[in-house]
Amino acid sequence: MLQEVRQSKSHEEFADNLTNVILYYYHINSDSTIYYCKQGIKESQPLKDTNDLGFYYNVIGVSFKNLAQYDSAIVYLKQSVYFRQLENYKQGVAAGYNNLATVYRLKGDFTKAVKNYVKSIDIFKEINDEDNMAEAYSNLGELYIELNEFSLAEHCFNQSQKYYSKKNDLTSLAWVYNDIALLKTKTNQTDSALIFYQLSADLWKKEKRYLEYSNILVSMTDLLFEKNEFEKGYQLLFDAQKHFKKYNNAHGLANVYLKQGKYLEHQHQYKKAIQKYKAALDLSHSTKTKSLLIEVYKGLYQSNKKIGNTATALSFIEHLCALKDTIYNIEQNKIRLEYQAEFDALEKEKQIQELTQQATIERLQNLQSKQKIKENELIKEKQKIFIYSLILVAILIFILAIVLYRRNQTKTKLNHQLETAVKEREILLREIHHRVKNNLQIVSSLLNLQSNNITEKTAADVLKDSQDRIKSLSILHEKLYKSKSLSNINFKTYISEIIQNLDSSFNLKSKHITIEQHIDNTNLHIDFLVPCGLIINELITNSLKYAFSNTNNGKIYISGQLIQDTYQIIIKDNGKGFPLGFNPKQSKTLGLRLVQGLVRQIKGEIIFKDVDKGIEIIINFKVK
Repeated sequence: MLQEVRQSKSHEEFADNLTNVILYYYHINSDSTIYYCKQGIKESQPLKDTNDLGFYYNVIGVSFKNLAQYDSAIVYLKQSVYFRQLENYKQGVAAGYNNLATVYRLKGDFTKAVKNYVKSIDIFKEINDEDNMAEAYSNLGELYIELNEFSLAEHCFNQSQKYYSKKNDLTSLAWVYNDIALLKTKTNQTDSALIFYQLSADLWKKEKRYLEYSNILVSMTDLLFEKNEFEKGYQLLFDAQKHFKKYNNAHGLANVYLKQGKYLEHQHQYKKAIQKYKAALDLSHSTKTKSLLIEVYKGLYQSNKKIGNTATALSFIEHLCALKDTIYNIEQNKIRLEYQAEFDALEKEKQIQELTQQATIERLQNLQSKQKIKENELIKEKQKIFIYSLILVAILIFILAIVLYRRNQTKTKLNHQLETAVKEREILLREIHHRVKNNLQIVSSLLNLQSNNITEKTAADVLKDSQDRIKSLSILHEKLYKSKSLSNINFKTYISEIIQNLDSSFNLKSKHITIEQHIDNTNLHIDFLVPCGLIINELITNSLKYAFSNTNNGKIYISGQLIQDTYQIIIKDNGKGFPLGFNPKQSKTLGLRLVQGLVRQIKGEIIFKDVDKGIEIIINFKVK
């Protein structure tokens, strides 16, 4: 993977390859993860690539959290939120707040932790991201347990499980079991808590998520110590210690040393216990974890007191009292009241949203009904224009036949009159094409005026699609009345003008989307030109509307070439491809149904392909 990063030929290729390297190291080596993310930042800063910068800063922040370097984690996570706000990437902003809240919780800054969790939940709810919403509720519930606010914790876990129940993956189940175990621990259901902790630990180990697995082992140790099963709990600590050392997780190691100190203190090995407590104290100071420091000071006080170090024991009591005052003060009651009210507001908001959604559905149904009526009227108008055109052509042909018949008296007169008739026919056909082209332009202008007076996006989009289709027909008729041949037109120039119209219609320059053409100079008969023009118009319009989102490098490629007696058209893009499980040949959308009908009209075949980046569509039809 590193070789691929070094051989990258563009920034996009470099970013993709580097992301693969970062994700490889993410769960196995935090130091390597941070190193490669910083390489990505160095590459992306000159280009001001806010998307990649937001990703790199977030991963570094989480990695520092895993290393228990909480101040550094906060700095990088705040930068990640900043860059993701710049690009309006709401999911990334919410994830950043969730990660920040977790770091503040580990530091013991519960006020900031609660506020950031609530920010995260609000945004996830806004974008309907149920997976991340479940995780954020779970994290907030764990925090409320630390604050002994069990009713609020239960509310959060109920919300979390409601969203998790829609999924069926091992990671979600592991979080659910962990949440249940936490709540049962705080409500003194020790045996039940151990069962759920063991279920969670087994799943984390199966998923090779060893940090989460080790944290569960430490939690189980606490419960086993409460049951006086000290030996069993002590053995679990060695497995957890091994993984925390591997990942350089200072907070986890401090917790392990604290539990080992408690075990040694219970075994009356007070000097060894003091050594473990001091190791835990050093790591707790380095990570600035206040809640852990309280337990460490208690242990140091008890062990020093047992061996007669009274002065030392009293000094740790002083540290303990001072630290408790900074954590558990009157603000905690204020937090509880503030966020209880906020959750009540969220429930009311949910009821309002449900009523609003119902009203929106009814409004959309009315709009769809009106839209169908407009579509039927438009189809009738098109049919009228087509019938009038046929009648006009029939009348002209009838008049021409009469003229030819009447002038068929003598050979000389016949030749002269035939020559005259041919010229008149050409003039008339050119005039027909000219008038049809003008009529189509009038219809296009009327649709444009109509779309300017429509506020609903769906209706405006339908009119715009119809306008582009009519424009492609108008271009063909313009070519016909200007061409020397009334039956064959150069395909390349025809398609170029259609693409030029789409470029102007969609304002591709502002969207940073380019269309690359490779079409040969083949002349095609009018029987093929009309269907092909509409097909290409539909497929490119679909790519412009659905293939690209949050990108500055959209590309559409169109080629056309004659291979013996078969003409081949290829259209492909580097967009996000078809949705999972989507079958274009069974699509009921007007655009794709129109395309497949037109392909059948020219007796051709169409192939849809999902490629590495985007889609590829191939159309083949016989021209001889």
